Amino acid sequence: MIGSPIRQCIYHQRWFPRDFLVRFIRAYDKETSSVWIVPDVMEEGATKRPGIGYWVKSNARILQNFLKEGKYKAIDNKAYWRKDMHEHIWKILVEDSILRFDRIIEKLESIKFPMERKEAFLPIIKVDDPFNHYYVNCSKPIRGLQCVLILDEPSDKMIEEESDDENKYPDNKKSKKSKDSYIPLKIPSDHIGSIEKVSYYSSNNVNGDYVTQNIPFYYVKTIWGDQGIEKIKKYLHLEENQNPMIGIICMPQTKQLALSLWKLRNYWQ
Repeated sequence: MIGSPIRQCIYHQRWFPRDFLVRFIRAYDKETSSVWIVPDVMEEGATKRPGIGYWVKSNARILQNFLKEGKYKAIDNKAYWRKDMHEHIWKILVEDSILRFDRIIEKLESIKFPMERKEAFLPIIKVDDPFNHYYVNCSKPIRGLQCVLILDEPSDKMIEEESDDENKYPDNKKSKKSKDSYIPLKIPSDHIGSIEKVSYYSSNNVNGDYVTQNIPFYYVKTIWGDQGIEKIKKYLHLEENQNPMIGIICMPQTKQLALSLWKLRNYWQ
């Protein structure tokens, strides 16, 4: 991500790695006979759409300010910019992360990813101490973890703090206002995940000892909803009372999923 090509954000007038940005282009809509500014979100290795591209930092707050401050007019002062653009980009990023996860499932236990699912998806156990420490419940050495998926919902404390926010999840929008009123989507960053210390028996350690690293944790409920939780449980044959934290092994085949989830985490910060 840090090593991706550098592009200039037209909001900040600062330079960032491309993976931290969203590319926008002008597009003509035949139905409305008007020009719209639309995101050009590409898959890794795909060909970008034709036309001059304009880059904006991939962040919900920045994209909302981009509209409020009218800076989108720097692209085209007659073109339209959708008022829910930050929600639209969020949904695109979520779909991309689902695609990355599905590709892991497709390749796993094949010549493209010759590893059993129980080796690629590892149970994570929380240590009963005041330091919020975790470890991988696996006796074999591993290369490391990309991230941890939490199948539980965010803690009750988090939910109470945001009890007035009825728009936590994209598929669960409710409002007491009229149908025509627009309520911007807002997801607290701590509902998406956190960084925690995880220990595991490392295959990269010459002394054969346990190592501890900071690993990103993600709430599947917030990002992929109940369907995401059910998909993971079904694929891993998990029972209801089984451990709700699953670590994803650090391998080249899991890198793109880790990057897409990291983009989602940064999106609401």
